[in-house]
Amino acid sequence: MAKASRGLFAAQKLRKRRKEFRWAYAPYKRRMLGLDYKSDPLQGAPQGKAIVLEKVGVECRQPNSAVRKCVRAQIIKNGKTVTAFLPGDGALNFIDEHDEVEIEGIGGAEGKAYGDLPGTRYRVFTVNGVSLDALLKGKKEKPRRFVWGAVCTDCQILAVENCPHCSRDLCEKHSTQHECDRLKARNYEVAG
Repeated sequence: MAKASRGLFAAQKLRKRRKEFRWAYAPYKRRMLGLDYKSDPLQGAPQGKAIVLEKVGVECRQPNSAVRKCVRAQIIKNGKTVTAFLPGDGALNFIDEHDEVEIEGIGGAEGKAYGDLPGTRYRVFTVNGVSLDALLKGKKEKPRRFVWGAVCTDCQILAVENCPHCSRDLCEKHSTQHECDRLKARNYEVAG
């Protein structure tokens, strides 16, 4: 085995050797190459927005026996797909495909899976801009469609509502005055 340099002017050599040998230590290597950041679907963020692709049931690990309700969701900012757990009794009933949800880490050790859920690292806490907890308790109702930052199609002010007939985003002023073409046509047929 080669000995380390020990002379008066050996510091440069010692530093160089230490720099090389540190790469044999896995946590140092992962940190320097940014592997954990690159492989993290949320890219280091604590929370993220995603679109629901499908509802899935995940069988939990032994000794428990149940089908945990989860969703497959695609994160908006990078297109990565993750499985997110739905906490609460009946939470699956409040979520449909193409809903916009917010997800966060489920709280497992080292950012990994939690409890008896295999491969599930995230959980849903917001559906279409409304807290999942508030929906479960019946304090709020789920909006038909919620678009972050949508503007009124008539006056370009921030929209508060979406017409169920023609899917136009409307502000407070125009939501009371709005009569879409389908309703006008229907009223005309009834009158005629």
